[in-house]
Amino acid sequence: MEDRVGKTAGDIWHYLKKHGDSPTLKVRMELDLTQSQFYLAVGWLLREGNVQLRRDDQGFRISLKQSVAP
Repeated sequence: MEDRVGKTAGDIWHYLKKHGDSPTLKVRMELDLTQSQFYLAVGWLLREGNVQLRRDDQGFRISLKQSVAP
């Protein structure tokens, strides 16, 4: 399970690297992830300090933190 969450976190990280700041729902749908898969991986990325979440009018947006190296 941990390996799968880590791979999904990597997929999200690469998506954000390519597309930049994005609505969480868009990322989840484009990567074809369940809500559980998505938020487990986002939790992983948040814990490592790789991403930030912010609320907007539509829900939440996710982006890489500026200090993250490739």
